[in-house]
Amino acid sequence: MSSVPESKEPSNVDPKLTRVEERVDSPLHTAMDNGCKREVEYMLRRGDDPNAVNRWDDTPLHVVCRRDGDDDDSAKMLFELSRDIYRPIKIDAPNNIGDTPLHLALRFDNSRLVELLLRKGASPNVANHWGQTPLHVICNRQYTADDLAELFFETSEEMRRPVQINAKTTLGDSPLHLALERGHKRLAESLLRRGADPIAVNANGETPLHVVGRSWHAGADELAKMLLLETRNDRVRRTMIDQRDTQGNTPLHLALIHGNERTAEVLLRHGANPNLTNWISGSAALHMICRQDGLEDGSLLRLLSEFSQERYRPLRIDVQDVFGDTPLSRAMRYDNKMLVDFMQRKWGNREYGH
Repeated sequence: MSSVPESKEPSNVDPKLTRVEERVDSPLHTAMDNGCKREVEYMLRRGDDPNAVNRWDDTPLHVVCRRDGDDDDSAKMLFELSRDIYRPIKIDAPNNIGDTPLHLALRFDNSRLVELLLRKGASPNVANHWGQTPLHVICNRQYTADDLAELFFETSEEMRRPVQINAKTTLGDSPLHLALERGHKRLAESLLRRGADPIAVNANGETPLHVVGRSWHAGADELAKMLLLETRNDRVRRTMIDQRDTQGNTPLHLALIHGNERTAEVLLRHGANPNLTNWISGSAALHMICRQDGLEDGSLLRLLSEFSQERYRPLRIDVQDVFGDTPLSRAMRYDNKMLVDFMQRKWGNREYGH
């Protein structure tokens, strides 16, 4: 082995200590963080603990997994040297927030390290302190989620380590909730085909379809269509289309509140009931669009009217919310002249309330 510069550590610090109280990282952590392979080899062969933790409970393996550059060579060396000195790596060791090295490799898009960890026996299902499994981390990524998911599933299957598709975070979100939140259509399809529950609810009572209903993504209507088409059980599909969250909103309510016209159309085409009221406010679908200050083109109102006729389910225009407001009185309050005129032309002199 080639000569290695002497360690810079203070003489009063035992190099075999596994915790360092006076500084953030041990020399081994620092060497791993800087990619100093010779120094790492020297420290391990002299007896430094490969599972030592810093004040954040990160091991050297955590350190390499959160570095840029996808440095699987350093990780391989760490595994090999630890085996040589009979001190196996604790591959699923959690840090102070419960993240394992696999969580970090996924969060920092280090795909080669992800595959290495899984092939070395990392669990694909360990949850951190927020209940996030590695699959949650993938689904919550803004970019590269599809490719990471494909690698993750394929490698886990090769290693015969089943992935918990419906695991929930402390907020009750499943991987499917997060994938749809981020607008990952292909990933959501993959999750559904692997057994993801399309009517799982989170702490807010939201199903995946609620997430799509309030989505800001331009392709939210395609997400809704995919979710409904992939759910082949008619009973489940009927349940999810009109299910209310803890705030009393159906997916259609949320789509209308957020002005997602195309998503609302998809929901109506699949049988969403426009007459269901929010059980807290008493508002129906018509209230949802009439209360929106500045929404003046009337397109959502025309949409509701047309689909109600198609479904032989007339809109209830006289329904009152908990304040006694009808849709018309609410539109008047917001000075939405377009909607007021449309309603009066459409329904003439029928009673609207005050």
